[in-house]
Amino acid sequence: MFFTQDAVWPRPLQGGFNLAAAALETGYGLLSWPWDEGFHILKGLKGGAVSLPELLFFNIRKGSFPQLLPDFKPGAG
Repeated sequence: MFFTQDAVWPRPLQGGFNLAAAALETGYGLLSWPWDEGFHILKGLKGGAVSLPELLFFNIRKGSFPQLLPDFKPGAG
């Protein structure tokens, strides 16, 4: 919902909204589980896992650790 990579002080508030969105996604996933094989449940749980640290001013979303991205080339950028 919110990108919190550059926002330090509002990060916990934005992380709370991100966590709420992840909880809604997980809830939707529980309803759609028979049709999507748990896709939305996993998506919601992953969103919640990366939103929890934002409540403590820490960010682990994509972009925070570019070396973990599949297309990362050492020494580039």
